[in-house]
Amino acid sequence: MKRKVPDYNKVSPGTWLTTYADLMNNLLVMFIMLYMISTIDLQKFKNLTNVMSDLLGGNKESGIVLIDPEHSDLADVEEMILQIEAETEPVTETEAITEPEPDTEEETGTGIMYDLDEFVNKIAAIVRKKGYGDQLDVERVDNYVYLRMREGVLFYPDLAELKEGSYEILSLVADIIKEAYNEIYKIEICGHTAWVEIDEISTNFNSWELSSQRSLTVMRYFVAECGMPKNKMVLSAFSSTEPYTKGETEEEKAMNRRVEIRLSRLIDVEN
Repeated sequence: MKRKVPDYNKVSPGTWLTTYADLMNNLLVMFIMLYMISTIDLQKFKNLTNVMSDLLGGNKESGIVLIDPEHSDLADVEEMILQIEAETEPVTETEAITEPEPDTEEETGTGIMYDLDEFVNKIAAIVRKKGYGDQLDVERVDNYVYLRMREGVLFYPDLAELKEGSYEILSLVADIIKEAYNEIYKIEICGHTAWVEIDEISTNFNSWELSSQRSLTVMRYFVAECGMPKNKMVLSAFSSTEPYTKGETEEEKAMNRRVEIRLSRLIDVEN
């Protein structure tokens, strides 16, 4: 009696065709790639890139990448494919939107006057480097910065006329102010004199006139010679009412005869 062969042992006569077809396809792809690597017809290659661009939804011209047939290799082909994909990839709405970056010191909260102590130290270092350390005092008082110059540095005794040697130091002060101008609220130019007996006479205003004229003279120099705007400037005259020292010695009296420039910050007013 003939033995019956189970169904699971039967092999379909057409199954080998599937494997053979896959093999042929793989060989075909391999030979095409080898051909592309070895020799490239430029016109055919441009046609190929145009077709690939159309398939990927891009513009025909934007997908064209020219490769020198004499120097092309597999890395060049891979780079070409990556470049075509990158050029034809649609930009989504999310990718098109970029976060704005702050481009001003004021927006980031790190302006040059944000740290007043550091600001004062930097100014003092500049003043010393320029050789004016004994003529221009820089000081912080509360939230104000004071730039203080004695009478002998700027003016002739009892006059509101600038000495010729005062121009350089006033120009330096103007440069410092302009550097921080956008962060400054007010530039107060204050004139002071030393006490003299005549100040006690109620009808005498000589010291008041001198202190006011000196502050105005400094303002005029800043505007006319240094190009500073006037809109933030304030003039003050104190005569001898606000001495810097007790004024008991000639040295102390000389320190009281002065012009002070007081800087206030915008952030202190806004907050």
